This record gives sequence, structure tokens and C-alpha cells, in this order.
Amino acid sequence: PLMGNCFSSKADGASGQEASQSTKNESRGRSTSMRNESKDDACFGLSKTHTRVKALGSGACGEVWLMKSNITGDSVAVKVMPRPINRKYEQRVLREIKIHGNVGYSHPNIVSGIETILTGSHLNLIMEYCAGGTMLDYVLKKCTERHNNGQVAPILDEDEARFFFHQLVNAVEHIHSNLVAHRDLKLENTLLSHLEVDGEMFPILKICDFGFANFFAADTIMFTNLGTPPYMSPEVIRNNDGYSGIAADVWSCGVFLYAMLLGTFPFRFQDSGNDTMEFRDLWVQQTQYRWDDQKHTKRLVKFISPEAKDLLDQIFQPDKKLRAAIPKIKEHPWMTKPLTAKYQKCMDKLKSLTNNSVGVTKDPPPAAGAPALGKMPSISFRAGQVEEDAISKLVAAACTKGEPGEAMSVAMTKAKKQLDPVLEDMSGNVSGENMPTNQV
Repeated sequence: PLMGNCFSSKADGASGQEASQSTKNESRGRSTSMRNESKDDACFGLSKTHTRVKALGSGACGEVWLMKSNITGDSVAVKVMPRPINRKYEQRVLREIKIHGNVGYSHPNIVSGIETILTGSHLNLIMEYCAGGTMLDYVLKKCTERHNNGQVAPILDEDEARFFFHQLVNAVEHIHSNLVAHRDLKLENTLLSHLEVDGEMFPILKICDFGFANFFAADTIMFTNLGTPPYMSPEVIRNNDGYSGIAADVWSCGVFLYAMLLGTFPFRFQDSGNDTMEFRDLWVQQTQYRWDDQKHTKRLVKFISPEAKDLLDQIFQPDKKLRAAIPKIKEHPWMTKPLTAKYQKCMDKLKSLTNNSVGVTKDPPPAAGAPALGKMPSISFRAGQVEEDAISKLVAAACTKGEPGEAMSVAMTKAKKQLDPVLEDMSGNVSGENMPTNQV
């Protein structure tokens, strides 16, 4: 099985993953409530600028809808959160918008944030739409094809897996360079778009869903226990002494690679929703054994190359100090093995797009909703000019009951790479407990 429910500690105020079907009662109730509201407000306050097409998914904070811009005609994904937003989600929503501003538009393998619009009824996060589904869909389809042909593994041949893994690692490296840890990297949180190169279409991986992501500094130790269990590193599950968000993301990347190659998880957890310490201890015990000593893996590992096995060895180190870092992963023989010409051509194009998008200093285009909404206050994420306070005020307003006709927007482009060390209280600690500012 390649599905897994996520969980988080109460300190983060989160009970489910954004833009995925949640099994939480609260999420189901929230979704039903939103659907009832939508009868009165067919487009969540966006009817002047967007046309609603269909629902894409739901989570603890809201739903994600496919919409079409009435101005440009482009399809966009819109995360809609009804007002008033529960105060326990305020810091989480605030982080998500700020992170989209810091990493959006700056990398071709990350879903771009376009704009955030606050209406009288909803807070709407407008994002790039990826029509190719998720990597989970892609891998499951490949699993079916392989099994129908009597093959066991690999699910993706190693050249194709390497092509996707290069994209994933490059995107994660970029996210980390912006002082952000994703903390929920998985097949479901990577979407597929397409890029045309010399008349040929290539699937392009894009990381999405920054609902569990957080900022960090050089000495940051994170404590919030969250993520999707099969992708979580031992130190995150155990959570005794805190963890490094960077090292945790690397472990998740390893699970991602393993799933692409072998169509299952390296460590099989009983995903019952049981969040007791005893149950977590059982999970940690599994990860203390070598990944290739797991019963279900022994019969599969023979289908992958020695180089792929060695890379997984270096990633699945229970001791985070011994775990391979992103630079070491990029230098590994499995990663440096030449791609086939068609994949290399696509990677070269992606590299050129990355270089062109970093360091953009031009003013962003007008907010997408400005022409139709009239004099809408617009806050830009220009390079070197991040309006932290304005975003905080927008999200704070979203936690109050709105007024009919109310409108406010935040346009999102490439934000500055520098991150002020304060960023208010980005600890995710909404329970009122005192924690050092470098602990998240």
C-alpha cells in the first residue's frame, strides 16, 4: 500500500493534510459546512474574478477548488478557507502564505503561489494548477501496468526514477536554501505538470502543500510531531530531543525514491490512527533494522541496482548525523549516472528556468483580481521586500467574521531569500506554552 494518513501534535493545531481527503471528523464537518455556504456564495467571494469548476480535495483548514480566471482564462487551484478561520489554525495558515511567498515563482519544481484574496466570506489562496494528478497516481498506474505484465519490480525503471528524483532533490534543496523545512514530503504532495521541450512533452514534478512546513534558522530544533507515518524519520516519530527539519526531509525523500522503485514503503506501519507513545515506539523499533532486512523488502531489493541500494543505505540512517545530506545525495554515483538523452534535455531546460527565476527584481504584475475588483489593496512579495506585517494582518482579519463586499489581496512573486530571524512567533506553539524562539 502507498497511502498513509498524516497526523500532527496538538501544538501545531493541525489534524489533517491540506488538499487531500481527510478522514478526520472535524475535517468532514468543515467540508460539509463549506459546501452549504457555497450555495449562497457560488465562488467564495471571487465571482467577479473567477469561475468555479470543481472540487479537488479537502483538509482541516478548508477545501481546494479548480477555478478559471475570468481575466486571463487560466486554470488555477484555489484553497478556500471560510471565515472566521479557527484561531488554532492562524499560525499555520500564516506560515503557509509566507512560505509560498518565499519559494513561489522561484523554482519550476514547486507549485507557485499567485495571490491571496480575503473576501467577506473566505480567505482564498490562489495557486498554480497542475493537471497531471499526483505522483501517487502516477506510481500506482505504473504498478498496475507492471503487475498486469507479470513484473514485480522496478515499478519505474531507474532512469525514469532518477529523472524524477533529480527534480525532487533540486526542489527540496531550494526550499531548504530559503530556510524552510517541508515536513510532509510524499507522493501525494507532489503534483505533475508538463513541459514541452523541442516538441516533446515531459512530466514535471512539483512540490505542493506547505501546510506543515516551517521556517528555521541555523540552530533550529523542531519539536512538533507531525507528518505522514510511513515517510517520517525515526527521530520525528520518537520526538524525544527534537529533530532537524532538513534531515527529516531527506529521510522522506528516501521513502519517495523507494516507493518509485519498488511500489511500497520501506517500513510498514500499521496506520490505525493510534497516536500513543507505545505505538510510536513500535514504529521506531522497525526503523532500527536495516531497510533491506525488512521481510517484504528482501524479495524486492534484487530488482534494483547496487548503486540504488547504496544510496538508500545512506539515506535510511536512523542516526540523523550519519544520514546523507542533499549535497552528498547529488554527488552519489547513482545520481551522477548520465540520464538518457531525452531526460537530460528536459533537465537542462528545467535548469535554465531555475536560473531565470532566481533573483528576479522586476515589479510583479498587477494582482490577478485588481481589474475586476477595483481599488483592491495589494501587497507584493517583491524581491527584497516582504510585507510580513501586512500578511499577518490579512490572516488575523480572516480569523474574524467578514463583511459583505470586503476584499483584500496579496500578490505573490519571488520573495527575498533572506529571512529575518524573528518572523514573529513561528514556533507553531499555539497552546500557550513557553518555548525558546529557536525551537519549532
